[in-house]
Amino acid sequence: MTVTKRVTRYVKELTAPEPSKRRAAAEALAGADERALYPLIKALSDDNAGVQDAAMRSLISIGGEVTAYMVLPLLRSGPYLRNTARVILRAIGREAVPLLRQLLRDKDDDVRKFSVDLIGEIGWCDYHDDVVALLRQDPNPNVRASAARVLGLFGYGKALPELIQALTDDEWVCFSALEALAAIGDDTAAVALESILTSPSEAVRYGALEALGRLTSPLASNALMGHLATATGMEKRLTLKSLVQAGITPHMFEVSEMLLDMLRGGDWEEKLIAARGLVDLRDETALPHLADVAGSLDRSDPASEDRLCALTGTLAAFGCGEALTGLLTDPLVRYRGKVVVAEVLGILKCAPAVPDLAVLMNSAETEVRRAGATALAAIDCAEARQALMQALSDEDGHVRTTVVASLGRTGEKDAFNAILDLLASERHADVIRESVRALVSIDEAAFIDSLTIFDGPIREAAGRWLTDTEALLMLSRDEDPRVRASAVDGLGRTRLESVAGRLVEALGDPDPDVRRAAVGAMGEIGCCYEWILSAFDDSDTWVRVAAIKGTRAFSEPGLVPRLMDLSADPAVPVALAALETLAAISDRDGFSALTVFADHPDPDVRNRAEELLERT
Repeated sequence: MTVTKRVTRYVKELTAPEPSKRRAAAEALAGADERALYPLIKALSDDNAGVQDAAMRSLISIGGEVTAYMVLPLLRSGPYLRNTARVILRAIGREAVPLLRQLLRDKDDDVRKFSVDLIGEIGWCDYHDDVVALLRQDPNPNVRASAARVLGLFGYGKALPELIQALTDDEWVCFSALEALAAIGDDTAAVALESILTSPSEAVRYGALEALGRLTSPLASNALMGHLATATGMEKRLTLKSLVQAGITPHMFEVSEMLLDMLRGGDWEEKLIAARGLVDLRDETALPHLADVAGSLDRSDPASEDRLCALTGTLAAFGCGEALTGLLTDPLVRYRGKVVVAEVLGILKCAPAVPDLAVLMNSAETEVRRAGATALAAIDCAEARQALMQALSDEDGHVRTTVVASLGRTGEKDAFNAILDLLASERHADVIRESVRALVSIDEAAFIDSLTIFDGPIREAAGRWLTDTEALLMLSRDEDPRVRASAVDGLGRTRLESVAGRLVEALGDPDPDVRRAAVGAMGEIGCCYEWILSAFDDSDTWVRVAAIKGTRAFSEPGLVPRLMDLSADPAVPVALAALETLAAISDRDGFSALTVFADHPDPDVRNRAEELLERT
């Protein structure tokens, strides 16, 4: 079907009675030319939300100056179409900006405001003076406020006189001008901002203080220092915040107490500003409060990450001294605060903290002991390693896991026998895994010599971490199928073709996990292609899946037909694996082979095939 016929067909289907057909037609027109613009704009008023959304996305996809020109009239429509037009124009970007210029002189206040807002949202303009003219003479304060904000976004310094004049305008305009002056950051702005610190409007004074805090000018800092001496109440607090933000924390009476009050009771912006100021003052009395504020953060909340990073940086800035290390044993610091302090001391590699960290390992809180173990491992001195070895008998499996992993990273030779003794009676799966990993890291040969006294989970874990080929070959013949599977998988990590014979042999193992590990290892090494193909007929679904994935390393000419045949496999995971593998090797054989999956009885396979075919 030609492009013209296809566009004509989809445009006609935009008026179909079924919403699903109209939506599909709107989506299909995403790759059309300008003939689809008017029908798609009409479809924005469809009574079905899905059709509206599809039409909007297709208009964005078509893009260009003509699309922007045809969408502009929608700015005069009702709220939905007006907002939709703004979304489309914003997505079109720079090509739409020249068309917005004429609208800055429109008779409709809303149209002028929407136009200048769009210029700011797009982030590009080549007629800044037209925006300055709006700020200087537009009769509508909302338009003037938008113009001020956009000039600040562009950092347009030539507008400083108009922005300074706007400080005497309506409050709403004044606030936007304050924000713009702070963004431009000029000494002239600092002088103007200082002049309105005596404004009768409390809101304007607060806005000026915030703006001065964002300037790096010495004039701004001097203005804030002068105002701090006369301000009272919340205004004094805001002045101090702005000074700290500007990088200056005055050594004045009450400043430390004000900052502590902000740290304890302020919002998060104030807490972080206060923390910065307390570091500047080197006020060690703030350390317990900083630790507890940091400890109060919910680490499962992504929003906490930056806050925790800032507060740990603040604690670290005080350095590895007694004031910080003493928090570990301070009964007034809550346990979560001690966790943070231990982490900071580990970051600082603070050797003087080792005695207190060792005491911390006797805490009743599991989380505290884990943090202590991690810190001791990071410090990595003889005393720290000794404290870790004493913690190997901790009653909590999570703590033992952390301790063993830490000792493994240190490579402490004296820890080998202690970990080996622990392993003899250990039942916690994570501890077993980390213990084997640590023993292999410290002395692989010695651990291999001790393998004869262990069985089950320990030998299985050995297969995961050993690098010695002979040991892996030995374990690959273990009577426990879990051990065999783990060792066969480990043979793949060796990347040695000399183990190919054992892998072929393992392909006949009665346990499917072993066979699955064998084909995976063959693929990792890049050997035994015909044997991997033979596993396409394995009785176990997941062996067949592993075999399919294992063929991705090969470029044999007969591979594509074999993968196509798997579209008839009764197991859906097998068909999906074959489909994904065909897509992965498509640079060699094209996507045409994927069409055999388009009529698969399972909807997941059909949908995935359609997704992959759309890439062609």
